[in-house]
Amino acid sequence: MKEAECYPGKKVGRLTLIEKRRIPNGRYTRGGWLCRCDCGTEKVFRTDGLGVSAISCGCYNRENNYASANNPLHKKYTYSDSQMSSPYKRLYDVWKHMLGRCYNSNDSSYSNYGGRGIKVCDDWHTYREFREWALANGFDKSKTGQEQSIDRINVNGNYEPSNCRWASKLTQSYNKRNNVYITLNGKTYTYRELSQETGIDRLTLYARYKKGKRGAELTAPINEKMSHKRKVVEV
Repeated sequence: MKEAECYPGKKVGRLTLIEKRRIPNGRYTRGGWLCRCDCGTEKVFRTDGLGVSAISCGCYNRENNYASANNPLHKKYTYSDSQMSSPYKRLYDVWKHMLGRCYNSNDSSYSNYGGRGIKVCDDWHTYREFREWALANGFDKSKTGQEQSIDRINVNGNYEPSNCRWASKLTQSYNKRNNVYITLNGKTYTYRELSQETGIDRLTLYARYKKGKRGAELTAPINEKMSHKRKVVEV
């Protein structure tokens, strides 16, 4: 988390920021904050770890580990998925990059996610919890990132079970903030969808739309338009 985003009273997961502190780091010091956890424990954390590795004093992980150990149906997964040899390496990378673009201000995508206030739900700060949701909701380890990646249904919402799904890059391209939607015959399309529906290149559709063409003019086959022009010239 950026220092500029921190202030006394700010809530980060289970932590409430109290005051700035300097943390010894060899010959130097790093920025940090004294925080109070919901359980009452006070602890100092590095500023850049708040919201990423630090969302509680440690009680959150202890509670989850206890629940896992006492659940006979639960398999206790480790970070072995981070290894190149793991069949779930792609899933681990999805989780890691999801957290990075939401909380790491140095991430190249931060401005479109964390910078807009997009967050990851508390449960998914733990990889095991995210992994369980993914496997129960359609994640396919045999697919590539182009074929399947995590997608937020509401592009202005957070990463949480009720707002996420697994979708192809093509499906995700229909669900972007900068998409332009065209309504034709009572149905709404993006340029790409309308192009697939009509067989007309999407750049042609875009150019026509910008010129103010709507309805039949927008989707008129190119050959008809050209033949019409030839007739006009002949007359």
